[in-house]
Amino acid sequence: MRNCFLACVAFAIAATFHACKKDSVQNTPINPALQAAFNYKPGTFWIYKDSISGLVDSFFVTNNYTNKVSQSSTYTYDEIGIDITQYSISPVRNTDTQYWVYYYAGNNITMLYNEKRGGNTIIEYNYSPIVNYPFVNPISFTGNGLYLAIDTSTIYLLNSFSVSSQSFTNVALVNHRGTQPQHNLIPQFSFSDWFYICPEAGIVKMRLYHPEDSLYRVWELQRYNIKL
Repeated sequence: MRNCFLACVAFAIAATFHACKKDSVQNTPINPALQAAFNYKPGTFWIYKDSISGLVDSFFVTNNYTNKVSQSSTYTYDEIGIDITQYSISPVRNTDTQYWVYYYAGNNITMLYNEKRGGNTIIEYNYSPIVNYPFVNPISFTGNGLYLAIDTSTIYLLNSFSVSSQSFTNVALVNHRGTQPQHNLIPQFSFSDWFYICPEAGIVKMRLYHPEDSLYRVWELQRYNIKL
């Protein structure tokens, strides 16, 4: 009888310990406002025109998925990943493929871009984070991304902003600048990119300036379709 009692006590202690251990794992959910505004589903697209070259590029959401990322045995966070494929109407660039991935975690929007030629990734940028949401003025972040030394800041918020005869509200103007050190076949280069972002349409304008690899873009949003 006593052995049975001790066995029950041991079982209770073990169950309590297991419950406490389970409860000690902290998880950070995705900001509901961020998810409501930016959780793009397949069917979403944006069409931009480069005001420098006149080329038109289309960006299509091809995948949307949710992960629970473990940082440690006691900390996890929820993350939404959104895959975007870029197509160029220009026949000169039809052998190049550009892929973008947005990651949403907590209240951060992070963006990864890579360009592939012949099946090989030749350029990769990791912005971390691209912006915090809800937008705060100003935001600053300095740190190391996947390969980059990054300095990120929201310069200011625009109550209204017009692009291609369209008007948007609550637009955050975000600057990313840094240096990509040499990595494998990727030479060292610097960059200074500006993004105009709003909850209504996402990125409405991008100014990309990468002098070493001659990447200059001023993409302005022409048309878009958002599916949440």
